Amino acid sequence: MKKNISINLQGMIFHIEEDGYEVLRTYLDSIKIYFSGYAGHQEIIADIESRMAEIFYANLTPTKQVITLEDVQALIKKMGSVNDFAQHDKDEDEVEVEAPKMIGSTTSGSYSSGSGSAATGSAAYTGTKRLYRDGNRKVISGVAAGIAAYLNTEPLWVRLTLLFLVIVIAPITAGLSAGFIILLYILCWIALPINYDTPVGNHAYSATETTSRKLFRNPDDKKLGGVCSGLALYLGIDPAMMRLIFLIGLFAGGASLLIYVLLWIVLPEAKTITEKAQMQGKPLTLSGIENSLKNSLQPDGANQEESPLVRLMLLPVRLLSQILVVLSRILGPVINALLVVVRIFAGVMLIIMGISGIIALVSLLLVSTGVIQDASFIELNNVPNNFFFTDFPLFGKIAGFLAGLIPALFLIILGLGLLTKRFYMRATVGWTMFAVMLISGFIFLASIISYSKNFEENGTYVTEKTFPAANYQTISLDANKIERVFDDYIDVTVESYAGNDIRLIQQFSAEGRTEEDAIKNAQMMNYRAVLKDSMLVLDNGFTFKQNAIFREQELALKLRLPEGKTYRISYDMARLLPESNFDLNYSNEQISKHGWKIKNNVFTCVTCTAADSAEVTDRTDAGFDPDFDNSGEKSFLKTADDFGPSVRQLDAANFKKISVVGPFYVKIIPGQAFNVKARGDADDLREMRFEVENGELSIFPRKSGFSLGRNNPDPIYITVQMPDLMELSLVGASTAEVVGFKQNKLKVNQTGATQAFIRTDVQTLEINLTGASEAVLEGTARDLEADVVGGCELNALKLIAENANLDVTGGSEAHVNVQRILRGDVTGGSELTYTGDPENIKVDEGGGSDVNRREI
Repeated sequence: MKKNISINLQGMIFHIEEDGYEVLRTYLDSIKIYFSGYAGHQEIIADIESRMAEIFYANLTPTKQVITLEDVQALIKKMGSVNDFAQHDKDEDEVEVEAPKMIGSTTSGSYSSGSGSAATGSAAYTGTKRLYRDGNRKVISGVAAGIAAYLNTEPLWVRLTLLFLVIVIAPITAGLSAGFIILLYILCWIALPINYDTPVGNHAYSATETTSRKLFRNPDDKKLGGVCSGLALYLGIDPAMMRLIFLIGLFAGGASLLIYVLLWIVLPEAKTITEKAQMQGKPLTLSGIENSLKNSLQPDGANQEESPLVRLMLLPVRLLSQILVVLSRILGPVINALLVVVRIFAGVMLIIMGISGIIALVSLLLVSTGVIQDASFIELNNVPNNFFFTDFPLFGKIAGFLAGLIPALFLIILGLGLLTKRFYMRATVGWTMFAVMLISGFIFLASIISYSKNFEENGTYVTEKTFPAANYQTISLDANKIERVFDDYIDVTVESYAGNDIRLIQQFSAEGRTEEDAIKNAQMMNYRAVLKDSMLVLDNGFTFKQNAIFREQELALKLRLPEGKTYRISYDMARLLPESNFDLNYSNEQISKHGWKIKNNVFTCVTCTAADSAEVTDRTDAGFDPDFDNSGEKSFLKTADDFGPSVRQLDAANFKKISVVGPFYVKIIPGQAFNVKARGDADDLREMRFEVENGELSIFPRKSGFSLGRNNPDPIYITVQMPDLMELSLVGASTAEVVGFKQNKLKVNQTGATQAFIRTDVQTLEINLTGASEAVLEGTARDLEADVVGGCELNALKLIAENANLDVTGGSEAHVNVQRILRGDVTGGSELTYTGDPENIKVDEGGGSDVNRREI
């Protein structure tokens, strides 16, 4: 049994055996005596003790928590003793003569422990270099660190090279480089032995004795911040050359100044003897430290007096540096306090996001696997909770859960690290989690691809119901509100015919692996329609049979009504009927108050008064959107009364084009003369600017980043009267209403969440939508040319076009009414819906896009 003693080396507590403690104490005393003659010797001793603590810490394992005499002796061998290089100072010539003999006398491939090697703190290596995995500097397995040791460079460069080949070059080589590098890495992991004392070049080192340089700012040879001198030491070039490079960059465009300031902020200054030794690539041994003290890491000529030209060139930069130093001293505490607040806030938010993600993932997994049957917290209405997940592979559900769980856990760990300023994840654990996430992601993606084959074919199932109505002269139409999740998956059209009974044609459609499978899925839908006396009640949605699975089910209803009868339509039923079945743009409330007759598929009011017709006309002139829901929930059109009371007359004339930038609302109407007025709050009107140049009226804010209408998203209403409108451009959340133009050609460009309603009769209508813009078109056009890109929507069902040429991409939607020729490309998960009976159709679709014909 041995007695253990606790020691403190630079804040780290170690338990050391008594015999080892005596040797270590004697060793430290000799070091203190030797370096006591140097200025700042206390700092030197502190650096040496920190170095010892690193070596001792590397020797500890979960099963070995005590420093032994052998550990102390190994430390002295690595660090070197005072006697070794003290003798070297007394008899340098003798050492230079004996050292080659000593090396030459050793066996090839072995290490010499004579005085020559001790002076450097490492053994001399005379054999052939060998490739190992570096166990001390490893991140995953030590392969990259071992290659770096073999090439005598930093592991960082090897790792960046491997990542570059795997991530950047892989797309160019179709993944071959990534696969080759990963395979080669795995083979090296298997084949190469691990070594915790890997040789670098011709020197041996432990993980903390590398002779490769580290990048610091050099305080001993600095003109400003020591950046150029530190870079020069790291790259092994003359500091004057590095300074010249930065000066040339300064006069060539100024980018070097930004780089210099960033490096000044990012790079630490080499303050301690250890850092200064690492900066020049000196071994962290007593000999290396003494060399650093004697040489002061100063290059030849570093202390030479600067020439007047150099002083003059550096004067402005030095003045700027002094200003930065003063500002950093004044603003430093404030910035540090703000950084603490930001760090704590970011940490809390990351933890909340991670916990929320885990709760959502666990809930979704339990519901999808059927563990939780009653999941009222998930909004699925009357649809079974497992409806979407019944036949999705179980391993795919688990893989998706893991692929989402690991990032959520990482957010929590990162948040805790920000709060405590510590990172709680080891590199091996992190890389293992990353590998699991990648594998799970690939499995989940493969499951989705396999599952998507269930949606390859479309099938329809048609039934027809007949309701006897010969005995009723007045028939009520009502809708039964049921809880449903697919309220957008039902389509109702109305036809009139010369008969006595009501006929309801139901077309159920769904998707599947085959057409037969799709028809079976369509038959898993239920729909209810009941005639009670003279009242026909239709459900406003469909339901599913037991054990139904999600296959994009849709229902199209065609309601055939006898002509010559009077119909009473409830408010809920009016919401289901398309407005194209009414002769005027009646509101749902008006429809529910009056009686109607139908002929040629159009309802005509038989009890409306002149006041009712005037109200419809007022609504149309005010700009109610006929293609949106009459409740106004989705209508973007407004009237002048929605804006502020102030009016401003704009002196603008002689233009045929209009460009609007910013959140303005513009209504454009035809007229013989030019008349432009703006209405809104007085403050907002002062922020607006306009100009007429080259026949174009431009309306824009006073300056970029302005704040119009703090309480109104459309702060200014502009009415423009003009003879001809050739082109309209909308940018940045602007809205336009164009009504009444009849001409040869009109071009409309919309970019950045803009909205437009256009009712016109033209020969050629060209419209370009990008960036989540929206357009509603009415009237007639011989040719419709449309580019709908990036989440945009084009609704042209009420624009009767002879020919249409469409390009719909990026998750966009286009709905058109074409009579003769339909051409186009539909890609990127987009949707094209067309009505009419075009004689010639040629539409290319791809990338998960849909092209459908809609019956009217």
